[in-house]
Formats: sequence, C-alpha cells, structure tokens
Amino acid sequence: MEVVERSLDYKTTLIYDGIITRTVLRLFYAALVVGALFLSSHRRIQVFGGLIAASLALTYAFYAYAFISVWCFFAAILSFYLVVILIRDAHAAGQKGVLCHLPACCRPSARLP
Repeated sequence: MEVVERSLDYKTTLIYDGIITRTVLRLFYAALVVGALFLSSHRRIQVFGGLIAASLALTYAFYAYAFISVWCFFAAILSFYLVVILIRDAHAAGQKGVLCHLPACCRPSARLP
C-alpha cells in the first residue's frame, strides 16, 4: 500500500494476475454488486444501486489508480442512504402499529399506544 495523490493505492497480488485483467475483474464485481441491487423489488434499493453504479463510474474515471480505497470511501458515505431507508421504514411501520426493532437511539419519535 502506498499513498498516491492523497489516496491509498493497495498493491495486491492475486492468484489470477496475468490471466484476467483487473479491469475485467472490476467489471465483473460491479455487475454482481449493482445487478443484485437493480433486481430488487424495492425502488429505494434500486436507487441505491444507481448511486453505487455512479460512484463506481466516477471512481474508475477519476481515481482508477486508487480504485479500492476511493470506492470504499464512496460506498461508506452511501451507506447513510441505507440508514435513512431503515429509519423511514421503521417510522412507517410504527405508525401502522408494527413493533420497531431498531435500537432506542434510532427509533422514530412516534410511539406505539
């Protein structure tokens, strides 16, 4: 690992180096990750898939030299979108009378009677 243009560049050796290029592996990995999100029946998860796909494209276009660390950074930021989804779903469930299983710090303000 080394710092390249203020980003971490992981120097990894894979058992299939020389057989398959890193670009092909990244495309395969991206297709698995994003494809599963796009196949979801929930619209908000599909939107999350679009955000992940956009972060992948931007990372590859501008930070290909440090792809792993920069994309993980974007993915961590986008994880907050999932938190918003969970909190909103818990709030909607609470209003319908369904018990909320979120920790006390994350429970919606509406309480069950």
